[in-house]
Amino acid sequence: AAAITAPHEIQDALGVLREKGLGWAYNPRAQGPVILWIDWGWRPDEGTDGQIWVASRAAGGAWRDPQMLNTAPVIRNYGGAAVAAAPDGSLRVLYGSGEPDPGYISKLYEVRSDDDGATWSLPREVGQGGIYALRTDSRGGWHAVAVGPLPFSDQLLYGYAPPGGEWTWTPISGARSEYRADLALLELGGRIVRLILTVRAGTQDNPEIHLHIYRSEDGTSWDRAAQAPMGPGAIDNPTTRPQILAVPRGDGLVAAAWSNYGSGMVVGSISTDGGRSFGPSEVIAQHAADRSISPEWDYGIEPSLAYDPESDSLLASWNEVQTDAGETFPWPIKSYLARRPLDQALGQPWLDAVTPDTLDQPRRLLDPQRRTYLYALPDGSNAGLLIVDERNYQSRLTYREVRLPELATQAES
Repeated sequence: AAAITAPHEIQDALGVLREKGLGWAYNPRAQGPVILWIDWGWRPDEGTDGQIWVASRAAGGAWRDPQMLNTAPVIRNYGGAAVAAAPDGSLRVLYGSGEPDPGYISKLYEVRSDDDGATWSLPREVGQGGIYALRTDSRGGWHAVAVGPLPFSDQLLYGYAPPGGEWTWTPISGARSEYRADLALLELGGRIVRLILTVRAGTQDNPEIHLHIYRSEDGTSWDRAAQAPMGPGAIDNPTTRPQILAVPRGDGLVAAAWSNYGSGMVVGSISTDGGRSFGPSEVIAQHAADRSISPEWDYGIEPSLAYDPESDSLLASWNEVQTDAGETFPWPIKSYLARRPLDQALGQPWLDAVTPDTLDQPRRLLDPQRRTYLYALPDGSNAGLLIVDERNYQSRLTYREVRLPELATQAES
């Protein structure tokens, strides 16, 4: 069987925000994906009229027409958006209104659907800040990570809403000045462990504080995971799209990945004890031995993570940007795939990773000219690719379903 199915075009959009404006969930009742995105117009860095859109596949396989969820424009790219689906099929979207000026506090809004995305509620305010991640547990509880009240500059917040209930937001002690974050839930032995990977602004004198992993079993008390230094080179410049994945395997498999557009690297780290400790950093994409940006296809960014139980391996996709293409914009993009068997020793580069020693070797190409993001359920049972085609100053969105066992074993997709 093919690892990747035929594409479904979702919508043509202008200026789709990639890092904080794309989302994916899988609705178990409708047995189909739910896709979320923000359309920013021509200038996503200056947009003042952002639109929150969602598209879902109904039971039976038919795609619904995209629907806009916000009733007032969202400002710039600071508010973010996230989507999740509960076991009973109910859907929720959280999004931030953004920050038009320093005196304004971004508001968090929630939108709900109880009919598999056929209709959506009006937005209602549920907090303040910028949203980074939204997840659900097997009991129907909702979990979120936000930074507020001012995105990028203040307190990391954990949010929880019981099934049918309201949101409460808990500041995570010591987690300030965070400007990127992701959330994973690890369910083992009747417990729900919450894991948050954060990127902190940090200082030049102490770059090791850039990445932290916070762990909690009750959502109130948080510990910082013990780990080998997450670097070097991957955290001493601005870091984008941190990703964390938790799988109920053994004592709890937790994988983290992040990228650095200052040195052109994609790096990962693995925990096999439920996120209490992590192994040394592992290279997924590194083009130059000195960790500088290389002349061609010169930096890897925006990793995505998935777990394939059939091959017992982790998969990471990432995008590579060629910045030596002159004044052409958007710069050419390729997306690649690497694999990490879980019986591989800690600290080693992933299979099909790009390293200074393997630059000339064939790699697992996912797409030759478009940004690609891999999404999957933690158990690997459902997965898909969300593809952004930026050519001709467009942002055409396309979705393709993925079969992880075939993707993990086929030589090229």
